[in-house]
Amino acid sequence: MNFDDATGFLIGPENEGLNCMFTFMNTARIGTAIQGVGPAELSYQWLWITPGNAAPCAPCRVRKNPTRWPTA
Repeated sequence: MNFDDATGFLIGPENEGLNCMFTFMNTARIGTAIQGVGPAELSYQWLWITPGNAAPCAPCRVRKNPTRWPTA
């Protein structure tokens, strides 16, 4: 990419560029989080309305070694 002839534009008030940049990045983070939460919520709801779902059976699944729990 070559930006030698690019034109720069001032976005926001003068001397507030860093504040505008952080606002932009926080908004982008929230937008990215919403893009992940939406499909996760939909799949969770779909699990409960689908016939023969696996959620009620989840506690009865056999663990490989139930006496050993992962340590943090």
